[in-house]
Order: sequence, then structure tokens, then C-alpha cells
Amino acid sequence: MRKVFGTAVFLLLALPGVSFAATLSLSPASGSYVVGERVTVKVIVSSTDKSINAVAGTLSFPYDILKVESVLKSGALLNFWPTEPTQSQATGIITFEGVSLSGFQGSNGIAITAVFRATKAGSGDIVFKSGQVLANDGNGTDVTSSLSGATITITEAPEPAPAPAPTAAPVK
Repeated sequence: MRKVFGTAVFLLLALPGVSFAATLSLSPASGSYVVGERVTVKVIVSSTDKSINAVAGTLSFPYDILKVESVLKSGALLNFWPTEPTQSQATGIITFEGVSLSGFQGSNGIAITAVFRATKAGSGDIVFKSGQVLANDGNGTDVTSSLSGATITITEAPEPAPAPAPTAAPVK
């Protein structure tokens, strides 16, 4: 009995405290596109065990194969922007910092949507240089557990098939 009690006490002391986790990820996580095609990538927030109210991030994208066309806030769970989303094609950086005034708890919440145009063949990663999710607890507790990027592949548009050779009209 004493051994069981000692083991139980050890496990209680050795186990870490309850921690809340929120993730930032990109959707889709990978994709193949053709030069000239539009590439839409969403920044997704998931926090199923704790309400959050602020999200910030800096994304790096391969500016040699993607041209950023816009960063959209429409449809986002964030409704107050201490720092409006910005983008720099020259450096391949997108930044954002927003707040959900009513809080958010759940999965697959959209923070922002980045719209790119595929400009040349190649592949590259869109990655978080930094990212942070804060709890809706009055203290701004950082509950970020992971940041997941995306891999993009761009191919040349296929050559159009040659037109069939005209056929001679039948001779009568």
C-alpha cells in the first residue's frame, strides 16, 4: 500500500501542470500550381481547449516564384487590428496583428487570407518567421504551441496541343 501511495505522489509531482495549446498553420499545407495561377493561402488558428483573443505573425514567402496580390481580413475571426496586415514583395514578408474582441475557441479559425500569383516555375516554402496566439484570460498568456507552414510547387503551363492538320476535301 505504501508503495502505491509513493508512486501516486511521484506521478502527481512529476507530471507537468495543465497547459493550453494553440496552433497557427497554413492551409493548404502544400499545393501544386501553374505559372499565372492564383494561389490562396489561409492562416488558420486552432485552440480547442482555451479561448484566445489575439493573433500575430510574420510570414516569409518565396518572392521569386510568388507575387503577393492581397492580404484579406474578410471572413477572419479577428475584428480589431492594432497593426493592419502588411506585405512586402521585395522582402517576401507578410505581417499581421489582430484581436478577436469576443474571443475564439475552436479549430480552423481564419486569421488572414493571403492571395498570391504564381510568377515562375520553382518550389518554395511559406513559413512563419514568428507567430503568437494569446489567451483570452486578461493576462495575454502566450498559448502558442506550434507553427506550421506550407510547401508550394509552381510548374510551367503546358504547351497547347498543335492544331490538327487540315484534311483535304474529298475529290468527286
